[in-house]
Amino acid sequence: MICHLFQGIYTRLQFVHIATGKTMGKKPESSKKPGASDINLLQVGMQFGLILAIPLLVFILGGIWLDQRLGTTPLFILMGLGSGIFVSGIGLYVRIRDIFFSLGISSPKKKG
Repeated sequence: MICHLFQGIYTRLQFVHIATGKTMGKKPESSKKPGASDINLLQVGMQFGLILAIPLLVFILGGIWLDQRLGTTPLFILMGLGSGIFVSGIGLYVRIRDIFFSLGISSPKKKG
């Protein structure tokens, strides 16, 4: 079912491409090298991935270790998962807020 959905979307995109004669977002041959914006997007994507993965991995592995030591199999794994999601969410919030500040989309609130 999902394959048919993607096949239909791909077919429609090909039709639009043929009908309009546009390149559908493809870059010209002269601009094959990644620009500064491509590298910045890659860096931000890697930061988001690490902000998500490291706390989850640390807290889940800590939960597994504690469960093996104490014999409470699912308890600390689930607590580690919840803690990892919470810490990752805070990390993503802080990183996105910093990106917005650097782009001038929002300004930090002044205290007092």
